[in-house]
Amino acid sequence: MEIRSEFYIPLETLTRGGVHTFSFDLDDAFFASFESGLLAAGAFKATVEIERIRNQFNLLVRANGKAVVECDRCLDPFPLPLTVEEEMVIKYDSEKPREEAEVIYVPIGTERFNVSKLIYDFIGVSLPMSRVHEDADLACNPEMVQYLAGSQKDPAAEEDDDNQELPEDSIWSALRDLKDPENQ
Repeated sequence: MEIRSEFYIPLETLTRGGVHTFSFDLDDAFFASFESGLLAAGAFKATVEIERIRNQFNLLVRANGKAVVECDRCLDPFPLPLTVEEEMVIKYDSEKPREEAEVIYVPIGTERFNVSKLIYDFIGVSLPMSRVHEDADLACNPEMVQYLAGSQKDPAAEEDDDNQELPEDSIWSALRDLKDPENQ
């Protein structure tokens, strides 16, 4: 992953009290710089608001835009609108850097912190489990929808298949009486 310098927040120079705001434009190049493959493209406006309280930094990350995702039904990519608002805390700590559910610990004296991965992860976890064109008020690929509709078996035809008689010499004929216990 290429670490872009515009995503570094100068922790040491932030004054105590007050909120510091940083704005970012996220484009396809931003998403392509991550190797996870969760999100390969998109366009977002993101802001990170930071309030410093002693050796703690309270972050509020907001992002609004569209992530290019694959439709679960027709497999075509489409722009899915998303609004993200997540909080995170960064704390100075004398131990090694580590992360917990809502806290990131950095070594005392860390001057800068890169928020790009944090923003990327927050957008990624905001994606719905199921992603279809209707979520973006769009229509699926009509050719694929027609193909899917044609490939579905008619339930009445399946029932007829079940009622077909087996030839007497079939290896399955011995199981015929086990099919429906009421017919015995």
